[in-house]
Amino acid sequence: SYLRTIFVFVIFYTVLSFTMADVSLVAGMLIILFAMIPIASFSYDQQAKWDVFSQTLPVTRKQIVLGKYIVALFFIVLGFVLSFLITVLVTVLKDETLDLMELLVGNGMIALTGLTLLAIMIPLIYKFGVEKSRLMLMTIALVPTLGVMLLANVGFTIPSDFNWALVGYSVPAVAAIGFVISFIISYNRFANLQIVPFLL
Repeated sequence: SYLRTIFVFVIFYTVLSFTMADVSLVAGMLIILFAMIPIASFSYDQQAKWDVFSQTLPVTRKQIVLGKYIVALFFIVLGFVLSFLITVLVTVLKDETLDLMELLVGNGMIALTGLTLLAIMIPLIYKFGVEKSRLMLMTIALVPTLGVMLLANVGFTIPSDFNWALVGYSVPAVAAIGFVISFIISYNRFANLQIVPFLL
């Protein structure tokens, strides 16, 4: 199943993190991996003709779209918590210097990337559908991953006097604003969507 595949990837990335000098790359992969789960749910919805079936339920279109965003936020938070715990565990087991604030904010910034990714992806799916959006989604998903890998390869390091507290405070605000704007766009699109019923 899909969840079993996710579990295998989590184990793989956890083991991989012990062989890497910078575990933040693995943390980024884990969070992006969890960000893909809400996107995959759209494919399952399409196969099950959920959009048609949902019109027979006592829920509004606004609640349907809101549910998608709640699920997206849940998996981002889950990926963030899991990646943070793994990076802490790996850092301790490798007997390296443990800076909880740096790890917390670092993982938070990656989670913000995942949130931004979903904030872009979901309206695209409501606009173009799952199949037509697939190439765009793959491209968008690769951008942050390649960016993290590039920074790691060029030896980029965060200055020691970097204001982690300021970044930590700004992450929730930026994520909330982006999600609200994305939700409004998605809802407006879905509210005006003509759903053709199917015959049994």
